[in-house]
Amino acid sequence: MNIKRANLEDIQIVKHIVHTTIKEVYPHYYPSGVVNFFLNHHSENNIQKAIETEIVLLLNVDGTIVGTGSVHKNEINRVFVLPKFQGLGYGTKLLEELEDIIEKDYSKIILDSSLPAYNLYDKHGYLPVKYEKIITSNKDVLCFHTMEKLSKGPSK
Repeated sequence: MNIKRANLEDIQIVKHIVHTTIKEVYPHYYPSGVVNFFLNHHSENNIQKAIETEIVLLLNVDGTIVGTGSVHKNEINRVFVLPKFQGLGYGTKLLEELEDIIEKDYSKIILDSSLPAYNLYDKHGYLPVKYEKIITSNKDVLCFHTMEKLSKGPSK
């Protein structure tokens, strides 16, 4: 298992991981309008912008890239592990790597948690600080928590 930083040639693999996970997992938690909202939010264009402006990581297991996550300042974003690789500790490995990056410069880590990811973040010490709702174009409601955790890093 290794983790590397994504570059522009990796846009399609990041999109594949994110979209596959959303399509297979999110319908168990959200109505179709919210699933479509997530798919649009994690568009190829937005993934490209993230690779250009954030730190985007890829998790490789035995030659297969199974997960991705990103950091922007002290925020963790877009953490996804392919469904058939979930429950094997890969989400934890990605999360720890992303936290290590943030802890070099910040004392607090922030993230927005989808319903499927909430237990992972809770297990790793993240606390909900805000409950938010977005009404999608077809009037479905996306509910999520903003969560925070104090890091071991310096105050900024």
